Amino acid sequence: MAAEEKKPQKNGLARVQFGLRMKKIHNAMLPAELHTFEKQIIQVNNKNLRGVLFGLTILFGLSVVLQLLSGPGEFFTETIYVFGFFAVSDLVYISIEKYIVGSSTVASYIWYFILLFGDMLFEASVHPDNPGYIFPLMLIAMALSVMDAALRITVAIVTVCAVYFLMMGMSTTQEVLWSQSIQLLLTAIISLYFNYRLTWTHLKSLKNRNVAMDSAEHDGLTGILNRRGGDEMIKEYLAHGITGTFILADIDNFKYINDNYGHARGDEILKAVADVMRRNFRSTDVVMRMGGDEFIIYATGIQDYNVVVAKLRDIREELHKIRLSDHDDKCVTMSMGCVINLGSYPNYDSMYAISDRLLYKVKKRGKDDFCVTDMDFVEDDSKDEDVDETSDNKDISAVAAARTKWE
Repeated sequence: MAAEEKKPQKNGLARVQFGLRMKKIHNAMLPAELHTFEKQIIQVNNKNLRGVLFGLTILFGLSVVLQLLSGPGEFFTETIYVFGFFAVSDLVYISIEKYIVGSSTVASYIWYFILLFGDMLFEASVHPDNPGYIFPLMLIAMALSVMDAALRITVAIVTVCAVYFLMMGMSTTQEVLWSQSIQLLLTAIISLYFNYRLTWTHLKSLKNRNVAMDSAEHDGLTGILNRRGGDEMIKEYLAHGITGTFILADIDNFKYINDNYGHARGDEILKAVADVMRRNFRSTDVVMRMGGDEFIIYATGIQDYNVVVAKLRDIREELHKIRLSDHDDKCVTMSMGCVINLGSYPNYDSMYAISDRLLYKVKKRGKDDFCVTDMDFVEDDSKDEDVDETSDNKDISAVAAARTKWE
């Protein structure tokens, strides 16, 4: 009985292990990193295609010159054909590069297929009993220059080799075909091996670089952008004329929280506040921790005054749900100064300066609220000691915002 019970368990374990092996093979043949780094891979393939085209044009051009000087060899005609193909390819590439730069992987496959199939026809019709060196050389070049999923590059090389085998089988002797098959098999294996190694090495390098950049630009405690990463993104948005809402937020009485509830609880509150900010904004918005208890948000494209006020009220309500501890009813509060940039703010510093002064007003009036303005930026505004809130009926004070919410 016990043996019968163990048998299904053993079979189930075997199925699980088989599934894990298949998943590992799938991940190796179609790595997820290729999708993650698709843009970088396309750039590499475009660079490689350009290098192969111009490099081999020079190489075969020199080969033609040397054969002319020393006397045309056995494969002179084939060399002339390949040189002409590369020269024409260079001209075509130069004229259409800007159109194919986003699909250079596909362009590389198409170009290699044209070259390889053309060479097959040439060899099968001109000297089938003595195949040249061009086909295996181009097969290796494709494997070394096209960075793609292992499954796709394998299918491409196997397909090309199978067609070559069939074409040569119809035009050459059994002995030559057998010799070429062994040569082709070894070439394909070596090509695929180096392709896999090069692709994985490059993907690993991209992944490590991405992790390093991510670590350098993200706050280690909260996971959101740090000052370095956030400042850079906001400045990049402003350089491209992307308007939006700039929010400077500061946790109220954070020193009191650390002193009375401990730094560990203070860290938990920082992470909870960061989660609130992350949930309330989109992935395209900048959400960053400046350091300490200060946060900055730049919500791109949000320019409607009422939408901004509603968003800040929602944030305040969510923050009130975070308790300082399980033993009392005190909650987290935050003071926020907010600037709606309709395009008049010239740089990051100008938005920060106005938001900082609005934040200071909130602190003076009792904290736990926000102050918003959508007034156009005026150079002198960043130097004045005070902002005239009555100068614009849309400049809402912290007290007025609280009254509006509760009435």
